[in-house]
Amino acid sequence: MRLTLHTNLSALIVVSALGLSGGCKHVRDFLIPPQSNVNVRGHADRNAVWADMVLRNVRTAEADDVMVAIGKGRVLAIGSEAEVGKFIGPGTPLRDVRKGFLSPGFVDAHVHLDGMALAFDGINLSKAKTVEDVQAVLLPASELVGNGGWMWAYGASHALLAKLSATTLDNVKPDIAVWVSGQDGHAAVISRGLADMLPASAGPLIAGKQGRLDAITSGAVWRLLPLPSLARTRPLILRALAAMAHNGYTTVHTMGATLAFLHVLIDLERSGRLQNRVFVYLDAAGKSVDRYLLERAARLRPTKPGQKPRQNVALPDDETRKVRVVGVKMWLDGSLGARTAALSANYADAPTKGALRYDDDAVGSLLERTDAAGLQLALHAIGDAAVAQVVRVLQSARRPKGALPVRIE
Repeated sequence: MRLTLHTNLSALIVVSALGLSGGCKHVRDFLIPPQSNVNVRGHADRNAVWADMVLRNVRTAEADDVMVAIGKGRVLAIGSEAEVGKFIGPGTPLRDVRKGFLSPGFVDAHVHLDGMALAFDGINLSKAKTVEDVQAVLLPASELVGNGGWMWAYGASHALLAKLSATTLDNVKPDIAVWVSGQDGHAAVISRGLADMLPASAGPLIAGKQGRLDAITSGAVWRLLPLPSLARTRPLILRALAAMAHNGYTTVHTMGATLAFLHVLIDLERSGRLQNRVFVYLDAAGKSVDRYLLERAARLRPTKPGQKPRQNVALPDDETRKVRVVGVKMWLDGSLGARTAALSANYADAPTKGALRYDDDAVGSLLERTDAAGLQLALHAIGDAAVAQVVRVLQSARRPKGALPVRIE
């Protein structure tokens, strides 16, 4: 059994091995950003009055029997009954966790929260073997999609994906709007109904391909898809984050998010419904990301003597506490499964080396702009040629003191 509480320590307190009646349960959500006056064992918070809850008979890595006071979204104290008792008021509930173990929670440093959320109402094709299997699953699901909506089917094997085309998908239903992803989440096949929903700028990307998109093209086309309605995405995002919190994750890094998706997260926080912290890495190829970087960089530039104070343009995450933009994600190559990861030699089973998506100058330019904005650059580099490109760029870069390390994903 496990009892979970959310704390401000970038963690989910996990209390395990409980014998509480009523089964496993979440006691309370306490996700507030870190404060400088968080207390350690036995140190009292002068501003605190009463704890919202006190746990006793708790095991930690340092002690076998302590009490924990929790209040106003923070761990107020950990210690003996004498040390924690001062936070117990007339209405403070006490819970005996019966030697349950108290531990920090987890940070998942790489998720795609938009895809993870959509998977909750997506169609799992991992068991489909034939084109007919796919068509049989898609037909009833298509009836559940409202006007202007589209479906996402995922998990198709590479062998099955190779048999699909816009025509085989359209045979399910003439106007069906569906995106079918392969097992690695990169290569895809789209229906003509979905292609019709894309802006004109997608034309050159999908022309003459019968709906088949390789790992590189699919990423560009995915960014052009109309964002599902908030009524659809809100509960799915919350469901995804709740599932992660249940398993001990309080903070997630969502990679390659669009500014539109960032606004959805901010809307959830402002409505008071967002439990977890979400650190956002924006998609480097996303709309208006360059403008965001320029604004962030301008704020960090010192004002020269005699220069008028700069009027900052409001950024989406200026006033949010749980949702923060912390970096930018760039895809340098594709995936091994789709044979689009950039290698220095041909694949053993395919006459291709894959390909790099950008030249060194483009990667170096983004690194410079990300550094100037005080953000972290995350680079998707799967093949050895892509990793070698990262090494070349870093070796030639002139980075400012204190620049954040580059992530290689």
